[in-house]
Amino acid sequence: MTCLKMNCQEFMARYRAAKPGTAVMLDVRNNEEVAQGMLSNAVHIPLGELGSRQAELDKSKEIFLYCRSGNRTQMALEILKDAGFPNVICSIQGGYDLLKTL
Repeated sequence: MTCLKMNCQEFMARYRAAKPGTAVMLDVRNNEEVAQGMLSNAVHIPLGELGSRQAELDKSKEIFLYCRSGNRTQMALEILKDAGFPNVICSIQGGYDLLKTL
């Protein structure tokens, strides 16, 4: 099991280096925040719905988590780890506002 926590620069570099079809960018912010914008190709599942919607995610792929500041990614990481997702990577510094500039 790989569960990594990294800064935004490392996070985006690893996501971009992933082979096509092997990674999912997951936005766990709430609907109001996502209405202001989200990263291209990201899947949106609000943190509060992640437990009931985790079946929408493929456990064979690396899951890249982000939120506004990093706090919700920590909680989402625990939910996915407990559900048996083996490869979860989360951005813990900067969140969406920094990620969208990279």
